[in-house]
Amino acid sequence: MVFIVKFSRVILTLLALVFLARALPHALPSAADQQLYLLDTRNGQNLVLILPAGDLALSQAANVTPLGVAALSARFQSDGAIVFVDNNLALRRLNPADPAHIVELLPAGSANAPLFLSPDGQTLAYLKPIDLPPGETEPAANGIAVLDLPTGRERVLLSVPDVTVRLYGWSGTRLLLEVPNWSPATYVPAGRLLLAGLDTTVDQAEPQALAQLPALLSGAHYPQTSLDQHFLAYDSSEGLVVAALDGGRYAL
Repeated sequence: MVFIVKFSRVILTLLALVFLARALPHALPSAADQQLYLLDTRNGQNLVLILPAGDLALSQAANVTPLGVAALSARFQSDGAIVFVDNNLALRRLNPADPAHIVELLPAGSANAPLFLSPDGQTLAYLKPIDLPPGETEPAANGIAVLDLPTGRERVLLSVPDVTVRLYGWSGTRLLLEVPNWSPATYVPAGRLLLAGLDTTVDQAEPQALAQLPALLSGAHYPQTSLDQHFLAYDSSEGLVVAALDGGRYAL
């Protein structure tokens, strides 16, 4: 059983300042009026998107090195290679030392953002486009899939017809997610965000409810997972929510 705890305003303020300043992906200042969006970090080097074009780059101190590709999401692997979803929804990998040499892991239309690397660095989780027509890049619905990086084996773990599942990261061998739901009578979104866990060690596991959080504000941006995959932040009608993904505790 998961217990929900609301923190005091003082704790909330301290938590939000530390969390948002250090843990969340966020925009970084850069030269030449470029806006950089932080995706991942490794050994003092940042993996970023150059906005608004979405070009993938490495940044360190004041230096920004474009990698020559556009991406929707990207992560460092433990060996320093970069895996990314391109604008055609293909899953690809490149070596920062030779970014022109790109390996295709999955073809166009096969993977959607966001990407999350498992704690052991062996498995990549992502949204899986459902019934996407050839050449299209905006799926009407997404499920959840994982790719075993050493073997290249893909498994689709969850697919809900006509619904896009939201993926928030890993907790051990479990994926953390939300399946949006609506009132069957009015199609109005439910009043709470149901955080669930999905076991990746078995195929076709059922999501297990972990916590009920305040619902995402209508029109708000996709909830942001911290780089360490421990926290989730998003806007709700009750204010900014910062939730601990491993237990469902949250602050408003």
